[in-house]
Amino acid sequence: MEKGFTLLETIIVITIIAIIGVYAFMLIVQNTGLYYLQNSKVDQGISANNVLSSIQASIKGSGGVASGYPVSSPTYTTSAQVLTLKLPALDTSGNFIPDTYDYALYYFDIDKLRYKVFPDSVSKRPAADQILAFNVNNVLFQYFDASGAEVPPTTAAKVKISITLKQKAGVPILQNIATTEAFLRND
Repeated sequence: MEKGFTLLETIIVITIIAIIGVYAFMLIVQNTGLYYLQNSKVDQGISANNVLSSIQASIKGSGGVASGYPVSSPTYTTSAQVLTLKLPALDTSGNFIPDTYDYALYYFDIDKLRYKVFPDSVSKRPAADQILAFNVNNVLFQYFDASGAEVPPTTAAKVKISITLKQKAGVPILQNIATTEAFLRND
């Protein structure tokens, strides 16, 4: 008598292996989707945190909110989606130049948050034109006085920034809203 597997035993073993393989494949696909979803959430959180920290630092170092830039006939006007800051101009040693300002802009541009710096002609601050964040769904700048009442931008003592980021992570589109507040230096 020869030893070996019968045809029926071989079919049963192949069927069991196929079922285990299908379940293993489904588990891998499901975990990969979960990985990409969680990775997307982490990326959004880091991006939002970096953007808000940058804006907050600029607000704290500014001399106030300007009505727009250029001052004489604004191309950019401070609003709920545009923040124009007056930054003290810098000399070659990094010291402030009295009564001279550079202007920094943060504004929503289609699906990006942009940052521009327009230095005064005597300032040594470098000009800038950067995209701070992609996949931006909305930006909201709100202006408050010291007591928390909403005021026109040029009289603000505090600015509240809210940014909504969107990112496609597989089928769902994730949205992450981040908010911070910063007091102006007002020196």
